[in-house]
Amino acid sequence: MTDHWSIVAMVIIITAGSAVLLWGIDLCCRHEVAMLEQRARHGKANGLRGGDQSLSFHAQENGR
Repeated sequence: MTDHWSIVAMVIIITAGSAVLLWGIDLCCRHEVAMLEQRARHGKANGLRGGDQSLSFHAQENGR
């Protein structure tokens, strides 16, 4: 009977750990999406982390 309860305990621990891991991943993804939306609202939507660097490069090139 001890083996049965140890299996039940392992299943509960693995389930709880998986839930916490998925919650953490979801939280990080929501944060990243919020940051991207904020950057888009401020006109800096050129890539994930690039900001408006490529825009300024093209503006200089076209200004010749």
